Amino acid sequence: MSYTITATEKSASQGWHQILDSSNYRTVLMRLLSCTNEILQAMIVRQQNILIHCSDGWDRTAQLSSLTQLMIDPYFRTFEGFQVLIEKDWISFGHMFGKRCGHYSASDTGNRSQIFLQFLDCVQHLWHQMSTQFEFNDRLLTFIADELHSCKYGNFFYNNEYERNSMKVSEKTISIWTAVQMHKDTVFQNPNYVGEAR
Repeated sequence: MSYTITATEKSASQGWHQILDSSNYRTVLMRLLSCTNEILQAMIVRQQNILIHCSDGWDRTAQLSSLTQLMIDPYFRTFEGFQVLIEKDWISFGHMFGKRCGHYSASDTGNRSQIFLQFLDCVQHLWHQMSTQFEFNDRLLTFIADELHSCKYGNFFYNNEYERNSMKVSEKTISIWTAVQMHKDTVFQNPNYVGEAR
């Protein structure tokens, strides 16, 4: 079966790419990955200590810290390690999922930003460059990105641990990691994973 792209589909695709380019989304990803590389060079090559801190500590700090840890430590490229990384540097650290994703207010658009999705997108780029070093496949990243906005799992509710505890989120919802564990071997396992070089 062959499929021919119609003029309407081609035009829609070109329009989408123009909108994407005008948003500077790819430029942001490029800068995140470039800055992560600079941090790694400073730490590994020049053996310098690094302090990562953006103006408020919630957005770029979590992105750069997480990406650096992912690159420097193979543990964070395992199922368990990736879960730990997201839980500690995003959820427990206090990334404002509620405000950034707009889960609770259709009118509060000033605080919305795709910070966590940018992180996942950068991880996907890294995954495609060195896929054998990740225990999980890129379907896990897509699953997390989709579920971030589904409001099915309590991990991404509210803006910090205090709010989640106050609202008893863990009693009312399940963790996204429960679903990941259930499908780890059948859906999210990377068959080409070789693990840490010995």
